[in-house]
Amino acid sequence: MNVALIILGHLFTFVAAIAGLLLGLSFTSVEHQRFPVLRKLDGKRVPLLVTTVLSLAIVLVSNVTKDVQAEFEPVPGVPGMQKATESGFEKELKDTADELKAKAKRYFEAGEEDFKPGSYEDAARNYQKSIDLLPTMSAYLNAGLSWYYVSNYPKAEQAFLAGLQLARKKGDEEFEGNFLGNIGNVYANQGKLEEALKSYQQALEIDKQIGNPLGEAAALCNIGSVYFQQGKLEEALKPYQQALEIHKKIGNSLGEAQDLCNIGNVYANQGKLEAALKSYQQSLEIHKQIGNPLGEAQDLCNIGNVYANQGKLEAALKSYQQSLEIDKQIGNPLGEAQDLCNIGNVYANQGKLEEALKSYQQSLEIHKQIGNPLGEAQDLVGIGVVYDKQGKLEEALRSYQQALEIHKQIGNPLGEAQALGNIGLVYEAQGKSEKALQYLKQARDIFEHVGARLQLQGVEYIISTINEQPESAKNR
Repeated sequence: MNVALIILGHLFTFVAAIAGLLLGLSFTSVEHQRFPVLRKLDGKRVPLLVTTVLSLAIVLVSNVTKDVQAEFEPVPGVPGMQKATESGFEKELKDTADELKAKAKRYFEAGEEDFKPGSYEDAARNYQKSIDLLPTMSAYLNAGLSWYYVSNYPKAEQAFLAGLQLARKKGDEEFEGNFLGNIGNVYANQGKLEEALKSYQQALEIDKQIGNPLGEAAALCNIGSVYFQQGKLEEALKPYQQALEIHKKIGNSLGEAQDLCNIGNVYANQGKLEAALKSYQQSLEIHKQIGNPLGEAQDLCNIGNVYANQGKLEAALKSYQQSLEIDKQIGNPLGEAQDLCNIGNVYANQGKLEEALKSYQQSLEIHKQIGNPLGEAQDLVGIGVVYDKQGKLEEALRSYQQALEIHKQIGNPLGEAQALGNIGLVYEAQGKSEKALQYLKQARDIFEHVGARLQLQGVEYIISTINEQPESAKNR
């Protein structure tokens, strides 16, 4: 609240009252004698009227704006998430006893102080202490976000669900939409994609009804992410672009960067590598400008992926290592695991198989600890690739089959196709060409269905190579 505006409001309230009083008087000669100052008001009723109107207008603006403060603010690194502000927290406590309010507020503020530098577990504990004294939607929301940031998804889900129940009880649709979106993010990171999509769509409907563009963009971004994980690339691109348009209109740089990153992911998986690189670099520039290291790490990781697909392995390795360093510094285990997996990919392509295996196994251990099945599947594929190159075909086949099972369970057709393709290659290496073709054709059909052009071209080439072999070679 602007203090000067408050003072002006009180001042002009006084002026308006005096002017109104004077305008209603008819001054007599006796009154002029008793109050000489009144002579100066003769003939000046019009200026007094103007003063009165202006004063009342300023009073109105002061009273309307003094309580209008943001109840939510975006958080870095996670598209579609918002946290509650202290203003939103205080608004919830307006009818609470002062002593209880003060104690709950102290813990909430302590949580805010811990959240800013990334001490998320400490932040979560302080938010919980605030909840124990006085349950509020703001504290539930921020506690859930804190647990989410350290990948403790069960506790995050518990906090978000409790907050959702409170929001529905109070009839607060804006908080309800926030909780639904965040619950969707928890489900998505656990591989529960259909449950996540349902939560996101409910959030989108609420945000449209209440006219909340920031929430609407967040929901669109999240819906796009589910489609992307399901391999529905064209369906993912549309909500990402809609979210980007909204973020540009409302001037949300963080959201804009995240949308560009997501759009780059779609282009990369469609084989449009230059378009993907351009989107990632635009996102990186914004994240640097606004000081968001988590976003920088994600962009560097994605840029490394493009370089790797272009065969620029040293450039890719450099980007991955920069991302890993940032993720370690800020305590982001999910990002750290992904960086290790990507570094393993580079080493595998460089023929440094032992280094690759070590990186994959470190990544797999982290993904198991934080409960991320999608990450586990990616690591298992990497481990399978190493075994394959080492000639340990049975071990490779076992890793690929484990990855395939996970992708089927979480509903990720793109990952499923990749695992099917790898299994087909193992069978071909074992001389079982007919069985290899069976798996490779399944992979081809899925790649074609989801529009993954780069992967489609690769598997079609392998199939054509096998088909060109003489029948005697196919049935070894």
